[in-house]
Amino acid sequence: MNALYRQWQILSRIPREPRTVGTRELKEHLEYQGCEVSDRMIQRDLEQLTTMGLFPLACEQEGRSNRWFWPKSAKLMSFPGMDVASALALSLIQRHLTGVLPSHVINDLQSYFDAADRTLSNTSSLGQEWCQKIAIIHEGPERVRRSLDADVQAAIYLGLFTNKQLQVVYNARGGEGLAYHIHPLGLVSKADVIYLIGTINDYEDIRQFAMSRFISVVVLDESSKRPSGFVLADYIHEQAAFQYPIHQEQELLRLKIMPEFVFYFNESALGQDQQVSGNDDIGYEVCVTTTITEELEWWLMGRANLIRVIEPLSLKERLLDALTRSVEYYKQQP
Repeated sequence: MNALYRQWQILSRIPREPRTVGTRELKEHLEYQGCEVSDRMIQRDLEQLTTMGLFPLACEQEGRSNRWFWPKSAKLMSFPGMDVASALALSLIQRHLTGVLPSHVINDLQSYFDAADRTLSNTSSLGQEWCQKIAIIHEGPERVRRSLDADVQAAIYLGLFTNKQLQVVYNARGGEGLAYHIHPLGLVSKADVIYLIGTINDYEDIRQFAMSRFISVVVLDESSKRPSGFVLADYIHEQAAFQYPIHQEQELLRLKIMPEFVFYFNESALGQDQQVSGNDDIGYEVCVTTTITEELEWWLMGRANLIRVIEPLSLKERLLDALTRSVEYYKQQP
């Protein structure tokens, strides 16, 4: 195998401090890449790369071996250089995903974020303006994301990505701290809340845990258990778990729409087979096959002056009951 290729693989595998890598991990990586190497060959490569003066590598001794790393101050080296499209993508990641990614990942990416900033600063005014022309917003009132304990967050990410059980104390809605053993399965960011998805103790039903409610988290040595057939994407989309289905079967939803709100259904659809009919004189009707969920009910209730449910009757009766109680509540004195 070409020595240049081998040394480039070594350089690309060395992490930024405070993380380090040793000869054994580098050998495993090189062998995975198809390089037949010995420990001594890797040590000679590292010595050569260090003495060249081109790569600011650093090492610290741990027992009888060296652990290698890039200092935090080292500038990112990347071939080929970063283009504007990559810089824009990294800028959006920094802006919108830092609350979801583990802190050590953000730290590892910081040099890439800095390189993206330099790329955008060194390009034409068009490239610099792109970040000011892209925004992501969430529906509903603007909310401030609850701050997360850094140690708790780090422990959850570690347990999730190493497939280890978590011993936690979780603040339930009633305010009581409950102790669980959690088998972590995934993370979901919805609006301004990050949820840990997992099972507890020896049960297999999937639970959702708001990250801000964890009081303490300890990563255990025991491996976590994954329910057979669980796929996070299916849990979110096919099972509509974060929309909280009333039941899983899809139903025909018929809505009567005021003329001033029909634009919403012309611009977006509640299902693949959605149909809109009618006119401004007689009003509009929307027919669509969809899953009836709690989130859909909340959405319809918030637009009850513009939308009236025709079918299913059970949904119409639940909304009518909730709206009747809302009127009575609003009639109460402060």
